[in-house]
Amino acid sequence: MPRSTAQEYAREIGLLWGEAQEKFLAIGKYLRQAKAGLPHGDWERLVSHMLPFGRAVAHKLRVVAEAVEEKRLAEETLPRSYANAYELAALEGHELALAAKRQLVRPDVTRREIDAFKRELKLPADEAERASQRRAELLRRRKRLMEELAQIESELSREERGVAEINSSAEPFGLPEEAPEGQEMGMARPL
Repeated sequence: MPRSTAQEYAREIGLLWGEAQEKFLAIGKYLRQAKAGLPHGDWERLVSHMLPFGRAVAHKLRVVAEAVEEKRLAEETLPRSYANAYELAALEGHELALAAKRQLVRPDVTRREIDAFKRELKLPADEAERASQRRAELLRRRKRLMEELAQIESELSREERGVAEINSSAEPFGLPEEAPEGQEMGMARPL
């Protein structure tokens, strides 16, 4: 089995990796059958104690197998990594269609490519959330300002009433008249 060139090693490793891909899909199919056919307690015991991997890996393998069986993903375009295959299988239908359109549904897709795609998908939702939060903040601010304006208008109205009362109470006493030209205030007029 020793090889002498990088190409020979790459070819042999590639064949084994392809077999591994077939195996994870077969494992996923068996897991789906087991979940459907075993009583709940037996299924829990199987994934918790009897397999060489945990519940999270079992879930991912089942989701990938389901996506292939439902024809959401084609076996020939399935990523070689079960983790990458799961990331695609977990996408919503329209998201998976967009990933396929962008040529991300292929055996050699990298996790980095999938993560970048998923971040891009999330951007509009994040922007919409930020816009919604900003709108709510502005509405709260407007409400506070409207309450403050109502309070200011109430105070201003009280002040205006107070000034009007002062002016009306000063009228009975009369305000001093202007002195006729050439006379000073307070001096009697000649007869």
